[in-house]
Amino acid sequence: MVRLELVEVLRPLPEREVFDLVISNNMNRTVYKLLICGVVSLCGCATTSPMGFALRPKQDAESSERVLSMARLMERQAKYDEAQKLYQKSLDRDPKNPTAWHRLGCLAVRRGDQKEALVYFARAAQFGTESVELMNDIGYALYLQNELVPAEEELRQALKQNPQYAEARNNLGLVLAEQKRFDEALAEFRKAGDEASAHSNLAFVQTKVGALDEAEKNYHRALELNPKQAQAGQALVHFFLARNKAEAVIAKIEKAEPRTADPVPPPLPAAPALATTMPALPAPIPAPARLATTKVLPAPPMIAPASPIVQTSAVETEEVGSDFKMPIVRDTP
Repeated sequence: MVRLELVEVLRPLPEREVFDLVISNNMNRTVYKLLICGVVSLCGCATTSPMGFALRPKQDAESSERVLSMARLMERQAKYDEAQKLYQKSLDRDPKNPTAWHRLGCLAVRRGDQKEALVYFARAAQFGTESVELMNDIGYALYLQNELVPAEEELRQALKQNPQYAEARNNLGLVLAEQKRFDEALAEFRKAGDEASAHSNLAFVQTKVGALDEAEKNYHRALELNPKQAQAGQALVHFFLARNKAEAVIAKIEKAEPRTADPVPPPLPAAPALATTMPALPAPIPAPARLATTKVLPAPPMIAPASPIVQTSAVETEEVGSDFKMPIVRDTP
């Protein structure tokens, strides 16, 4: 019997198509009946087939590799919860399986849990060789955590192993553009794909970092190079709608609240009038009185004569005070 390698299935197949593919692999009608009986027994109708053949236990029939194959198939069909359960089941059987750890990390990245993803990637590197795919996924997870320097280092290591690995080139371009190293980023994008895609990828990161004018120019350039570039076309539509919406909102605000003229500032207060006459000067401070060096005595009182003097009389003086002697006239006998 030809074994069906589910890992190599590149497109999601309906369950009926997978079933028919298995049946068509040189299986005769007897084996077909056995398979049908086995499916019925697995649904819980019986533990043995109606024909009396005992079925092998399910645990013995499923190897770790077959579980991994089914998990990858579920992952490609976007059935991520089922894929995670199968990867965990594979690790229950083989805890050192690097592929299962690696794919669990990729699912964690898809959920937005970068820290958990890096733990899974570390386990994958521990139990297996650090492949270029694993280093690329580690670099991308670091980029999503905004750890740009270690992300760049990891991606450059991946490109040393395989310079033609386009995914690592694109991711390195993202890391460089995030640091606004736009020329270096464009060079990496060009190595990963065509010129139109390179400009479109650069414009994507420029939009993210706020370089909107440069982003719009690169989107237009991408469409000039390839009018069927879907990413650039969708982005320019978003640019157009966002600009029109912003203009409409601004117009609505201006209509609801019309702008008024700026208020005229009040005039400055007039300067105080200058005095036309000089104010009177203050009176000068009088000089201090000089102390007399000599004592001035008061003038003696004038005494009018009482009568004409007929005869002479002796004049005596009588002390009045300490400094003045008043004359006393006495009649002589």
